[in-house]
Amino acid sequence: MTASDVSARADFAASFLNGSTASTTAYRSAVNAVATLVTATSSWPEGAVSGASPAMLAALFAELDPCPEQGTPLDEVLTALGPSFLLHSVHLADPLSLAHLHCPPLIPSLAAEALLTASNASMDSFDQAPAATLIEMSVVQWLCRLYGLGEEADGVFTSGGTQSNLMGLLLARDTCGFTGSGPVENPVENVDVPRRTVQQDGLPAEAKHWRVFCSETSHFSVRQSAAVLGLGHACVVAVPASESGQILLPALDHALASCESEGNVPLAIVATAGTTDYGSIDPLAELAARARRVGAWLHVDAAVGGALALSSQHHALLTGIELADSLTVDFHKLFWQPVSCSAFLVRDRENLHCLRLHTDYLDRTDEESMGIPNLVGKSLATTRRFDALKLLVSLRTLGREGFAAMLDYTIALAAEVAGIVQDTPSLHLACRPQINTVLLRWQPSDVLDEQADEVNIQVQQSLYARGEALVGRTRHRGAVYLKFSLLNPCATLSDIAGLLTTLTTRATTLHAELLALSPRQGSPSVTGSDG
Repeated sequence: MTASDVSARADFAASFLNGSTASTTAYRSAVNAVATLVTATSSWPEGAVSGASPAMLAALFAELDPCPEQGTPLDEVLTALGPSFLLHSVHLADPLSLAHLHCPPLIPSLAAEALLTASNASMDSFDQAPAATLIEMSVVQWLCRLYGLGEEADGVFTSGGTQSNLMGLLLARDTCGFTGSGPVENPVENVDVPRRTVQQDGLPAEAKHWRVFCSETSHFSVRQSAAVLGLGHACVVAVPASESGQILLPALDHALASCESEGNVPLAIVATAGTTDYGSIDPLAELAARARRVGAWLHVDAAVGGALALSSQHHALLTGIELADSLTVDFHKLFWQPVSCSAFLVRDRENLHCLRLHTDYLDRTDEESMGIPNLVGKSLATTRRFDALKLLVSLRTLGREGFAAMLDYTIALAAEVAGIVQDTPSLHLACRPQINTVLLRWQPSDVLDEQADEVNIQVQQSLYARGEALVGRTRHRGAVYLKFSLLNPCATLSDIAGLLTTLTTRATTLHAELLALSPRQGSPSVTGSDG
């Protein structure tokens, strides 16, 4: 076939959504086929997971040919692949899907996904996403108002908290690296010379003295970002946290004083509003005061707890968030959006200047003077999805009250589950939940620590292998703990209470089996199994 072949349009017309009868018929058929698969009860595991092991799944998909020589009709492809994929996916709407901050997505957001993918807008330039650009800007300004960041605030949607945290430390680095953005006077020649910037000149020699302060319970992306930015893990000072996972202010004060006495510079303080394991919120106002005192950038990682701003009952937990220089908030957690959907916000939009790098083909300087917005100048990404639409459609469908009601319910549920744990002699609660994460451990008083660690590991693995529940696992003060992330507003106290009963019964049985092992056999190895 050549490019001049007049039959090409007819051959390809049904492959793209182009307004032709053939394409609209094909699109409706495809969407209906997917909807049928997704809504079929038989397509999903009976519980949260099927329990299939990696080896079982490898065997199941071993014969999959990603690209056969000749194509197959779409309905046949979906029928062959769809049920197996869904059956061995995590059923996030199941009340016992509790392992991670991985939410069941709202139906309005799923509808918005279909809409945004059909348009395939790319959020880097206005001429690729005219309407989408203005809609995202509107949603970002609403977010800035929600968090009280002020009239000069701005931001951009990102792929997730990791990218947003990276951007926060990037701005902190470039702000601290060479202060000021305008020209400086040369005292010898009495002429203006450009102000040096990290963006232009790279890291200065004094960068080895920069320090980033965060809680020991903060997200790993803080250290990851420091490495990516050329500062290294060593620049991150992990400050001790309380039993409930909040940064200890006296320990931070001591660390800041040591920083100064050692001739180092506090680059940034990273506060967490909703830690991954505890759901705990650092004292934001107090951290803001310390950041201002030492001249450090304040970044607030509210990937988990940012949704609290919608709740009349719990929004006070975020007091001080309005003082952040930059802010991370995820919507694919407690805003119940499909992955990915997150935002990075700044209190002063001028601080985004270090991300700008004009290109002749994309965000032309003449367009900026004409008032044409190109969002690529605010982002680390070039091609970027129109994820703001999902949040917008969901907000307008449920309203603030709808979101707040679901959020308040999951927080209340976590508190009640924690109460059951405290009332169960064989279970231990790490701390009272501040949002909706419950951290617990099976260990009767007569069970040794190492045995309890092994039993808790085996319980979590057993619940998964039998397809009974998807429970998280982490470590608290060195001991193995199980984690219930209660993100599902459709889960009931009865659901979780039943799981706790199953968990304690299974743990008792596994402990008895562990004790029955002969000394020669030893206990099962746990090396590498608690990651």
